[in-house]
Amino acid sequence: TVSERSLRSVKLGAGYDTQNRINGSVSWTHRSAFGGAQQFRVGAQASAILTEFRASLTQPYVFGSRNWMNFGVFVTSEEKAEFRQNEVGGNVAFERNITSRTTLLFETIGGVVDFDADSVFVELVTQFIDDRRDDFLNPSEGIYVRLEAREKGALFQTGQELLQLTAEGRWYSKLPLNSVIATRIHGGVVVNLSENGDVPNFERFFSGGLSSVRGWPFNQLGPKDASGLVVGGKSKFEGSIELRTQLGKYLGTAVFLDMGNVDPQFNAFDFSAFKWAIGGGVRFLSPVGPVRLDAGRRLNEDNTSLWQYHFSIGQAF
Repeated sequence: TVSERSLRSVKLGAGYDTQNRINGSVSWTHRSAFGGAQQFRVGAQASAILTEFRASLTQPYVFGSRNWMNFGVFVTSEEKAEFRQNEVGGNVAFERNITSRTTLLFETIGGVVDFDADSVFVELVTQFIDDRRDDFLNPSEGIYVRLEAREKGALFQTGQELLQLTAEGRWYSKLPLNSVIATRIHGGVVVNLSENGDVPNFERFFSGGLSSVRGWPFNQLGPKDASGLVVGGKSKFEGSIELRTQLGKYLGTAVFLDMGNVDPQFNAFDFSAFKWAIGGGVRFLSPVGPVRLDAGRRLNEDNTSLWQYHFSIGQAF
């Protein structure tokens, strides 16, 4: 039998992982707000590193069946290493589905930082995604590519502009003995387009954590100041290779090698400066995705513990 899904729905979520700690979310969605398949959504989520409220309206079939428009407003409070930033604003996005698996996005974001009237910003985002994985939660074959360019500046102040370029690639391939080899690379640079000034700490790159270089705590791999606090960098590189093996219907294992570097300038891609971590973990293959427990051992000396333990739902990448 086939029946129509309700036009209105409420979702509640709660969870725990070693990065977000206890977290929760709630959202309400109307799938045809004005009778033309416009989707209106209001939602909020909270965790140790991110608290946000968002409301959005999505209009499908704009100048063609493959085009979408999204209008939204938001209030966020986000933490990166030792820094926390609040933003309130709105966005307009245009999405073009080139194919069923390939998307091109253009987005304009405007808002205020830390509720300060002198910190009005405008951000322009261009993003390309090609997702050919056979499964979103636990892929075994395919590739994933994401390219993104962000330009962010203070409103009517051309002396405060940043440009951030990032790229990510993931590859998955089946092996004998019910195994999968998964690889990932991710890198980026951020530059200040102004003649004077530097990249603000909150706009810099950080590394380390349960989906990064797993021998380091969340956002703790990178340059530090004189007091030992992580301050982020202008360039970043991360790479991982992981062998995943399924043992029966519900149990799996993984062994991995992670590498990465964050540099205060643009030398993060220097192989000799990479930080390395090895480790392994177990997976419980639940209906909502793999529940994983990883242990990563840092191969480079640092002031933090050599071992880090990560618990989460979903594969690392």
